[in-house]
Amino acid sequence: GKIFLSSIGLVLLFLLRSTKSNNSRVALREEMENAALLDPLEIEDLRCANSDFTMEVWNTIAEEIKNEFVARGISSMTYPQFLSLVMRVMKDVKGEGFTVQMGHLMDRVVIAELERRREGNDNAAGHQEGSDELPLSFLLTSLSLALNSSVADRIRVLYDSMLIGNEMNSSSSSSEGQEESTNTNNNN
Repeated sequence: GKIFLSSIGLVLLFLLRSTKSNNSRVALREEMENAALLDPLEIEDLRCANSDFTMEVWNTIAEEIKNEFVARGISSMTYPQFLSLVMRVMKDVKGEGFTVQMGHLMDRVVIAELERRREGNDNAAGHQEGSDELPLSFLLTSLSLALNSSVADRIRVLYDSMLIGNEMNSSSSSSEGQEESTNTNNNN
């Protein structure tokens, strides 16, 4: 009798544990789905609508950003400035009619980030009026949503976007180090 009751108790305990685990997994998935700014199908639609936005165009945009901003030590810009640069490069590469289709989806991501940053500034002690500038790595990452390429290429693009941010950090710290060493040499 004790073995039978123990077996029933273990089965009930297993079912309870399984139900709780499943409920927490479902709750986590729903939370992630609600927090996501874009549905995976929207991202796929964005990529399909931008079939001319290839790796060639991406590489041209990335080079232009490196030349115009990273080389000058600029690590962030406003979204309109970024879009202006992207549109200019796109027109240079593929002509007047070339633009990012369904750009409102990218806008949604950028606007949500700007709102998140403003809320963070409102909650911070000593609230300062923040600018609408975003890091170049974030802007490039949001643009990569529209890139019509293979998964491997998109992963490389994300990695390269983060490298651009790191180039900024290393160039600013190396220039500070050069200034310090120059000042030290001049003082001697």
